[in-house]
Amino acid sequence: MAAQCRTKRASRLSAAFACAPYNPKPYMAPITITPIRLSDRVRLRKPHACGGHGWVVVRVGADIGLKCETCGRRVLLTRRDFERRLDRLVTPLASQNEQHPGADGHETPL
Repeated sequence: MAAQCRTKRASRLSAAFACAPYNPKPYMAPITITPIRLSDRVRLRKPHACGGHGWVVVRVGADIGLKCETCGRRVLLTRRDFERRLDRLVTPLASQNEQHPGADGHETPL
């Protein structure tokens, strides 16, 4: 026997459909967060005004701080804007070495 539903429409609809879990926004995709660390080199979809495509991550948090490799300009993007504009990770930190920058007591130059 099917599970009892507490809706008025349960008698008119099939029990499986009426008892389905409620999803308030079925059109939204699940949230995925790109793993970003300091000193990662990234490429964005559009070039910077100076013509460069390469960026270095200088700040990670709710906002992502980027520094243009060509002209040195720093910009601050929200994580949402960053993930939307991200084309690819050029050299993620994990592939360079397994330590965090500055873990050995020395700052990593940008």
